[in-house]
Amino acid sequence: MNIESLFSPKSVAIVGVSDKPGFGSGAAREIAKGVLKDNCYYIHPKRDELFGRKCYRSLAELPQRVDCVVLCTNANLAIDYAEQAGQLGAKALVVYASGFREEHTPEGDAREDQLIAICEKYGMALSGPNNMGLCNRVGKVNLRPAGPSNQLDIDIDCGLGIVGQSGYILSNLYQQCFEHTAYLVSSGNGNMVRLEDYMLYFANSEHCNAIAVYLEGIKDAGVFTQALRVAAEKEKPVIILKSGRGERGTKAASSHTGQMAGAYTAYQSIFNKYGVISVTTLDEFVATAKLMTVLGKNLPQKPGIGAINFSGGENTLCADLSEEYGLDVPAFQPETVKALSEIVPSYSTVNNPLDPTTTMFTQCDKVQAMLEAIANDPGVGLVLIGDDLSEPPAPKDVTINKVVKTLRDEGKNYPIVLVPSFERPRCEQIKAELAANGVPLLGPGRVGYSALRHLFDYCAYRRDAHTLSIAAPDKKRARLKKVALSEADSKREMRLCGVPVPKQFIAYSKEDILVHWNNMALPLVLKINSPDISHKTEAGGVRLNINDRETACRAFGEIISNCTSYNPKARIEGILVQEMAPAGQEIIVGVTNDAQFGPMILVGLGGVFVEVFKDVSVSVCPINKTEAMDMIGKLRSFKLLNGYRGSEPLDVEALAELLVNVSNYALAHKDDLAELDLNPVMVYPKGVKAVDALVVRYEQGED
Repeated sequence: MNIESLFSPKSVAIVGVSDKPGFGSGAAREIAKGVLKDNCYYIHPKRDELFGRKCYRSLAELPQRVDCVVLCTNANLAIDYAEQAGQLGAKALVVYASGFREEHTPEGDAREDQLIAICEKYGMALSGPNNMGLCNRVGKVNLRPAGPSNQLDIDIDCGLGIVGQSGYILSNLYQQCFEHTAYLVSSGNGNMVRLEDYMLYFANSEHCNAIAVYLEGIKDAGVFTQALRVAAEKEKPVIILKSGRGERGTKAASSHTGQMAGAYTAYQSIFNKYGVISVTTLDEFVATAKLMTVLGKNLPQKPGIGAINFSGGENTLCADLSEEYGLDVPAFQPETVKALSEIVPSYSTVNNPLDPTTTMFTQCDKVQAMLEAIANDPGVGLVLIGDDLSEPPAPKDVTINKVVKTLRDEGKNYPIVLVPSFERPRCEQIKAELAANGVPLLGPGRVGYSALRHLFDYCAYRRDAHTLSIAAPDKKRARLKKVALSEADSKREMRLCGVPVPKQFIAYSKEDILVHWNNMALPLVLKINSPDISHKTEAGGVRLNINDRETACRAFGEIISNCTSYNPKARIEGILVQEMAPAGQEIIVGVTNDAQFGPMILVGLGGVFVEVFKDVSVSVCPINKTEAMDMIGKLRSFKLLNGYRGSEPLDVEALAELLVNVSNYALAHKDDLAELDLNPVMVYPKGVKAVDALVVRYEQGED
């Protein structure tokens, strides 16, 4: 299977063409353009001609073998035509129809399985089913039944690659970003050529400078993260709108595409590791995609914004929104203030944000000097202009456009963006000319400022600080049940992987306690050691602060009696005797195993507070020490670790090393580790110690 056969076919046949409104009519009109116009064939069993083109009764009647077949038929007919296409040597198949696996019916599942089997047999790349095709504007190939009528008339060599699992959302995103889009793909069910395959294609393509993804779920975590890794290495922004973030959304995503969306927390940690720009609304999606593809490689080298608006009110709102989104609007340096004071009218106060007054924006030389002074300020990395680009254009719009062109002609590629104050009709010509010169127009208000927040976060990402790999399971195995190790065995596992734990031994009798007593530092803790009793305190299976032999022996008998009564069927594997760790800051460290991405490591405020405050940070494994420190630093409770109100700073470095060791253990056991819980981990001014541990493994069946 070659995905290029979908993007760059030299000939195409459209089955199910029609003059009635719908996919058959749209495909007939739109596909027969661009490089395919002389090698596009219509298939209709009863028509001789449509839209001035000859119709053939079947694929077998075509005068040549075609590279690609587009099916506008219903699901049942699609199976027969797919077989015919394969027999005749087609290398690509596009199926618009629904009625396959997304229906969650045995009949739909069987149809899709049959369709995929046919494509695999003949080596055909399958786009769909349940999709709206794809468009390659660079190569002037369109296999969609809709789109701007001039989509193949405008030359584009590099731009945005758009892919997603909703034809409707993608079509609207395409219309908003049309002039900047190089590729568009509606992946549909995507059980053969998957969404992540398209992402990898875009990541490797020299014709894509940014990737926008509407994501409900993925099929192959390895290919997905490979695409993100390639994009990160090539410094190519990836903007993802992940739906199914909540329980209801997850169910909706599943019913829409026939697949379960992964846990959103797992996706968040993946996005953080690979520098993905994660957006949450469609407006934010559009604005951020435009921003990243229009700016291209011309990104801010410093985090500061130099802002220009045309009223005091807009300046105030600019300052408010910048503060709300954590954007830096620094005071201009004295040399910048001096330069601006000589340019702007005397009644304009030089501040950042700056109101230079509208009247000055008829003088191109002054506007250019002002922009250069702001852009060259030592604290400024990007110039923001609060302009609406109204239709018809105002004098200031014309001036801004002229000045930007002059700056670009002179090789002065300052990052400049326009953030309007109001939603209104724009001057499309000036908007397009500004974009051609690398200046994007964003959405108004919060939409624009949220996009700028994403821009600066992306600029701050450092891929060399991250481990650009995951511990996804190598094989999907039949997991029969979970098996918990005893606390003693769990701690033994942790000690072997470098996690500090209290000194301990197993006592099977009171005599065992006396034998080992002199080798232990007081006080001691006694706990029931049983894989069948997870809530030890509830079962009466814990005794603390034991300082003498008599108390220890009495506690031994009480624990055995309590736990036998609590669960008569429980396997009692002796009593765990351990040195009692001094009090410290309680932290929880845990691992869960995501079905797609593998082990996920968690750190947070521990003890009884973990359920109360839910102050945790999560990352996909493996992690390095830099990533571990970043996880710890994101905790709201980090102040408690870093020295709060005169308290002694705790050993965050040791906690980070513990996280790395646990991550390495999870990596080594990615196929059999179900859960891991260290709660609490005591953090001290020097060192850490895991006081309690639980390792749960999968008992696996045959492949």
